[in-house]
Amino acid sequence: MFANKRLTNLDFKNNLINVNHTLVFYDRSKAQNTGFGINSPKTKAGYRSVPMIGTVRKALLEQNQWLEDIGLKSVDTIDGFQDFIFVNRFGHVQHQGTLNKAIKHIVRDANFDALEKNPSINEDELLPNFSCHVLRHTFTTRLIESGMNVKVIQAALGHSDIQTTLNIYADVTKDLKQKQFSKFEDFIISSTPNTPKVHHFVDN
Repeated sequence: MFANKRLTNLDFKNNLINVNHTLVFYDRSKAQNTGFGINSPKTKAGYRSVPMIGTVRKALLEQNQWLEDIGLKSVDTIDGFQDFIFVNRFGHVQHQGTLNKAIKHIVRDANFDALEKNPSINEDELLPNFSCHVLRHTFTTRLIESGMNVKVIQAALGHSDIQTTLNIYADVTKDLKQKQFSKFEDFIISSTPNTPKVHHFVDN
């Protein structure tokens, strides 16, 4: 989500992240030396300001401070844009493939550690393989689970069509209902031990 963020897009005074461009990677023959280019958001709704919660603000400030401490600066100028926050050890913008590879290694190491501690661990308790893009869906899921208004979620994600947001909302809330009813059933069974457990299917 923040791989293409620049210092000028961060408003620490008002705690806002201003989204007004997208960093994309092209075939090197079609772009500059870096292979990267800057795109505008696909729709008007894509231009947005996302509130910066405390943990995100802290992480961004720490990243900026870390760059200063080690003397690492963003060296790329891409379609006139500079000062990217998340760069590699040479100061170049991060490639999505590199980030996905790093995530894959984290998942692998975490699962190896879990299996070493408990060889009989259930597979569904291990981390699945996922990519950077999945994190956007995770973010959306957490917003919905927190009870946030669907219109606020739509604005934060930059969806021009509310139906796109509602489709995700329906999927998440369906899963939440199933989990909640499962917990409710466990509560009933614990209260009345002779009650048989059955599987519930919750409609949309």
